[in-house]
Amino acid sequence: MPAKQNAPTEKSEKQASNAPNLGGYNHHVVRKSDGWVVIREGSSTEIARGKTQNEAISIAKEIALQKHAEVIVHGRSGKIAGRETFVDDVWELDSAALDSDTIQKYIDFKFYGKRPHIRGRRLLVSMIAANEQADQWQIPELAADFGLTVEAVLAAILYYREHKEEIDLQDREEQQLFDEMYEIHGKKKP
Repeated sequence: MPAKQNAPTEKSEKQASNAPNLGGYNHHVVRKSDGWVVIREGSSTEIARGKTQNEAISIAKEIALQKHAEVIVHGRSGKIAGRETFVDDVWELDSAALDSDTIQKYIDFKFYGKRPHIRGRRLLVSMIAANEQADQWQIPELAADFGLTVEAVLAAILYYREHKEEIDLQDREEQQLFDEMYEIHGKKKP
């Protein structure tokens, strides 16, 4: 079971424990004027509340685990930013969650030529993807650790999945260049 990201507030714990048996209904994390809330699919009733989007996602995941449901994360605009399902003790991201226009909003090529990175940041898409895969970091963990929005992390991961071969080739070529430069310049004589 994934580790908790943020401890739920006392109010959200009480709300979650008093929630009716939802029997597999998906849970949405949406922005309200005064914060982020978890609601049951097909309802506008608030089940739980988080101070931040990441906290609301963590609470939604706890509830979804008990109810055998998915967590659907909405961005600030209200559009669905991602969907996560608990499979084999890991939360998996649905790769069809963002449309290509939304993905392009967060991906740029300005700083590294052909290497995709987060727009306005020198953070490579491949670095985010590597942390998600190798370290099995969850979307809220990645967002918090890199100082990004959940939507930006989702865009990076989905962009990587759509362009995996090309990005992996770029990483291998760069590593080969570093290795060659080290052979030439890295070994210094005493």
